[in-house]
Amino acid sequence: MALLLGWRPAGEPGPWLVAVVAVLLAVVAFAAWALALAGAVRAEATLGLANLVYLLLAVGGGVLAGPENYPGLLATVVRALPTAALGESLRNASAGVTDPAYLLVLAIWMLLGLLTARRTFRWIA
Repeated sequence: MALLLGWRPAGEPGPWLVAVVAVLLAVVAFAAWALALAGAVRAEATLGLANLVYLLLAVGGGVLAGPENYPGLLATVVRALPTAALGESLRNASAGVTDPAYLLVLAIWMLLGLLTARRTFRWIA
């Protein structure tokens, strides 16, 4: 959408390619964890629990403020969250910086989510 509105990324393409990969990894990871949640919890509770997880990660997951804004050990925990890894990847891309460590965090969450979803989620007709 941004490209359609006339925005163009500045700088080298490397950081932006990393950002695109980060977004793709995050989409698959979040979808996998959503399916895992839907498979593990009754349908009535899924929506409420999903909203709770969303709010907790939005507020404390390193999305609005980077992990460096959290004290001590909490900063390390936040860095390991997929929301922080995605946020930092996008912030780094906008600054022209590449840090592949965040891609590793997202890949781990994606793989764990896919494995968990495979065990818990079943289609019911």
